[in-house]
Amino acid sequence: MENLLLGDDGEIWEAELKKWVTKRPCWVKPAFELYLYYKQRGAGGTGGHDIERHLDELPDIAKRAYSLEDKVVKDWLADPTTYPEELKGKNIFLWGSKRIDQFSRIEYLAWSGIRLVVLLRWIGDKWGDSDFALLKPAA
Repeated sequence: MENLLLGDDGEIWEAELKKWVTKRPCWVKPAFELYLYYKQRGAGGTGGHDIERHLDELPDIAKRAYSLEDKVVKDWLADPTTYPEELKGKNIFLWGSKRIDQFSRIEYLAWSGIRLVVLLRWIGDKWGDSDFALLKPAA
């Protein structure tokens, strides 16, 4: 066991061991992936238009973006108790629901402490390291 925990994949094994100890399913493929553009990290963050261009240059990622119309998002909104703990405290952007008009806004999910809310942000705003894109898992 120590060899697994101390090896290159130690963090993964430790997370799975914690799931096993609490009798949760182990080694389950996630229903989603969080994506953070590397320029969002750090003190200044980056502009949303930079992120938009970056995502457009990576069509494999852009095609995986969730929207408000996806079943998993609808289920979370219908029953907020199913909203994953690891998403709380983060802004979860649904790039598949991007609205291009004179305001160019994008919808995102935020946990308000007791419920899940849908908000809009202007793409031109500064985006930081708590503003994640929600993606479907890679095939």
